[in-house]
Amino acid sequence: SGTELPRQNRSRDQSPKCCYYSSFKGGNPRGICYVSGVTYLYHMKLAPARRITGRIQLPGDKSISHRAALIAALANGPSEITNFSTARDCASTLSCLRELGVPVEHSEDGKIRLSGPKKLVTPAKPLDCGNSGSTMRILAGVLTGHGLTAELTGDESLSARPMRRIIEPLELMGATIDARDGNPPLKIRGVSGPTPIT
Repeated sequence: SGTELPRQNRSRDQSPKCCYYSSFKGGNPRGICYVSGVTYLYHMKLAPARRITGRIQLPGDKSISHRAALIAALANGPSEITNFSTARDCASTLSCLRELGVPVEHSEDGKIRLSGPKKLVTPAKPLDCGNSGSTMRILAGVLTGHGLTAELTGDESLSARPMRRIIEPLELMGATIDARDGNPPLKIRGVSGPTPIT
């Protein structure tokens, strides 16, 4: 049960609703609840749980999902990915893979199915990486190694991120990359049989 506070501690025009906040005073948690314009003060005792049982579904990891999709795209034949991340960045990766000729299907049970083509195709338009730096960095390497020519673009935020750390090693491997002061968009001309970096 709660103890009603004096009326002067309540707003006169308090509308019927219930909102709640808690604070610690004197080591004890305290909560205040407003119900239909009446304020109640509650004191609670909290104890740690000895055991928690049940099953939970953890969300898919974004970093792993990027790489799982790219590995599936480069593999021969179909692949199925369970618990693929629903993050927008991972959706950007799937969108770019479609432009490269990789069939991508979403099943009703939440799985992602990709079928690696025999050969990636040159995209008909720039590959939009959205706000995903992982998509741009990893795809830059894929394009280079497959001898493809393509442009990697992104939103305003991604376009302000430096990419020299991938541009320089890829150019050492034989790629030609045009950038704006080291920032996206990246225009990549890959090579068949890139040169190993020693």
